[in-house]
Amino acid sequence: MKRVVDGLLFEYDFRRADCVAGVFPPSGGHATFGSLQKAAGGISCLDGVGVQAATARPAAALVSNGSAARVLSALVASSSFTLELWMSSAEEDIANTGSRLPILALGRGVAEHGVAEADCYEERHALLVAQRGAFLEVELLEQLYTDSRGTTSPSCFAAEAYADTGERSLALSPALSLALSPAPSPAPSPDRAPFALTLSPTPVGTGAVFSSAEALYHVVVTAAPHAPLRIYVDAVQLTDLQDPLRHFPATYPIDVDFGLWPPEGVLAVAPKTRPLSAGRLWGKAAPGGWSGRLHMLAAYSRALSSEQVAANHAAWLVDSAPLTPDESVTATEDAPLRLDMAPRASTPFDAAYSPRPPRPLTLYISSLPALGTLHADDGTGRAGAEIALSPRDLPLELPRSGFVWYRPPKDVHSAGAEASAALRYFASNGVQASLPGTLSLTLTLTLTLTLALTLTLTLTLTLTLTLTLTLTLTLTLTLTLTRHALHRARRRQRPSRGNALRGGGLRGRSVLIPAARHRRRLACRQLHRLRLTVARHAATRRSAPVGRQRARRRPQPNVHAVHHIKLGSRGRGRSGRGAAAG
Repeated sequence: MKRVVDGLLFEYDFRRADCVAGVFPPSGGHATFGSLQKAAGGISCLDGVGVQAATARPAAALVSNGSAARVLSALVASSSFTLELWMSSAEEDIANTGSRLPILALGRGVAEHGVAEADCYEERHALLVAQRGAFLEVELLEQLYTDSRGTTSPSCFAAEAYADTGERSLALSPALSLALSPAPSPAPSPDRAPFALTLSPTPVGTGAVFSSAEALYHVVVTAAPHAPLRIYVDAVQLTDLQDPLRHFPATYPIDVDFGLWPPEGVLAVAPKTRPLSAGRLWGKAAPGGWSGRLHMLAAYSRALSSEQVAANHAAWLVDSAPLTPDESVTATEDAPLRLDMAPRASTPFDAAYSPRPPRPLTLYISSLPALGTLHADDGTGRAGAEIALSPRDLPLELPRSGFVWYRPPKDVHSAGAEASAALRYFASNGVQASLPGTLSLTLTLTLTLTLALTLTLTLTLTLTLTLTLTLTLTLTLTLTLTRHALHRARRRQRPSRGNALRGGGLRGRSVLIPAARHRRRLACRQLHRLRLTVARHAATRRSAPVGRQRARRRPQPNVHAVHHIKLGSRGRGRSGRGAAAG
């Protein structure tokens, strides 16, 4: 549903970008107060739409840089007026029931000097909207009053609004009846006789308008000729209006003379309270002033109907700009980093209060990092596109996933906690764009990651080597045992004495014990000497004459007697000719 624009004088939607800049230009209307400027330390910016008045501030939180001349000329021509605002109260303001806290005021000196209880009668302000505890109070300069002595003084209308709880009581009502005192108006109309004695059931004035500091309230005040003042809260008209001074219902018709309002006056948001003037007996000043939140302010040169008030309430506020805060990310030197930009943008104000479904956010890259390159994400999870982004691609709209790749320069890392590079980004919901945020990139040394990987690999290799050594020992032990078993088997199968003395047997492998080997060596030597003796003897016979050989013939030594040599005898065996002769 759209807002009513017919007769719109001014509208301020208090966008966050304007709050950061310190100046709120009007977002609509043809006759405005100019821009609203914030005082030093007067307000704080909300995460969304609106401002919050500071508790300790030197003067008004916001002041218009233009006068009320153009606004008042339109009001004088129409004789009707509507004031609309979206607001939320502070907890301490709801608890402060003893003083009136001005939300906004129009008048002279209200920005510098503040507002006191009796200022309307002294023509210091012509319009005031205030909070007194849990109740709403409206005061405006109505007309001039001339008493019986001919003294002219301003007449102000004030109404304190309460939520209707359904309870009723008998109280004075300004109906046509017996007048107990002269009417305080210059020309009482037939349908208005103040201070008339009429008993009628009226609300008791106990219903709280502001019940929670977390809720947003849509407040609308309308004034029309020959009609009572109407106050709406969240599109519901409050019928329980009480005069805070005279304590009777303030539901009688009024006629506001807008020509009495000061054209040189300014509009002040959250002016400070001022001590009362001398001789005034009601009320007291609050130490700081109103500290609630204001989300929208508008005015019309007409009295909106209840249907139009409901339409504006249904239209709600303008969608708040997304938030893109400054953040930092740590990357590893020489390693590409995939940046997830989607969670960095949010609209917490709309998520908490807006009756509309949230709008999708689109993210943009507005500036590239001075070191390294950015690459578009191709959705595969790899290191992005090969072609780096250039300034000609800015502002770069990111995909719905919100991913973009950053490739740091080679062999570059941050010194301490200082960022090596930074990029700027913003988000848009189709209505407003966020303020640019900065994403700082800190590059850490690769050495830290390399050492961690090296330790892991070392542990793995150590485990592998341990297993290998265990298998080797097992195999070695098995082979040793097998060889020992073979030796034992061969020892059981010892060769015969004849085979052991043969050349082939003596040169083969032996399984004898060391003492047996020694005896075998001695036997081998004796055999060798015997063979030499036989060979020399044979040579001598071949060289001697035949007859002589026959004459000297002697028995030949038996070579096969070697088999009778006792290999196991101790001591040195016989050798030479004695061995052959035996």
